Amino acid sequence: MKIDTYSNLGNKVIEALNVPKSKMKNIKNNIDIIDFVKNHFIAQYANNFLDEYNIKLHDLSRILTVSLKTLQRNLNNNQKQLKPEISEQFFEIAEIYILGENVLEGKEKFNEWLERKNLYFNNDPPKKYLSSHMGRELLKRELLKIEFGSFS
Repeated sequence: MKIDTYSNLGNKVIEALNVPKSKMKNIKNNIDIIDFVKNHFIAQYANNFLDEYNIKLHDLSRILTVSLKTLQRNLNNNQKQLKPEISEQFFEIAEIYILGENVLEGKEKFNEWLERKNLYFNNDPPKKYLSSHMGRELLKRELLKIEFGSFS
């Protein structure tokens, strides 16, 4: 799944969440994506993504800073609409995974990059920065720099 521009990333996330085509037809622009994330993001979409990217619940609970039990309860019912703050964080994380997979040419390479200490991140693994909005923005910027050949 090659991303032509960063602006298409939201649509690629929607596709990766396995949102039914009947619901995707209502998503035409970034404003619609915001509405979808805040008002129509159900546990099934999160579960689809977790399965596709082999993300463990205990890792996600640390990233989202919610207890494992709360996360399990929220994701147990596939039709349950997630709270907007959780769905928004989840969507941002999905953006990073999809961008990273695209830039680093594969899920495995991206996961290795996430785990490996990186000078740009004060010799911490980039994964450490997934738990805050500012950290996620930093990860996206760094991945875009890698994509366009501008390393720090």
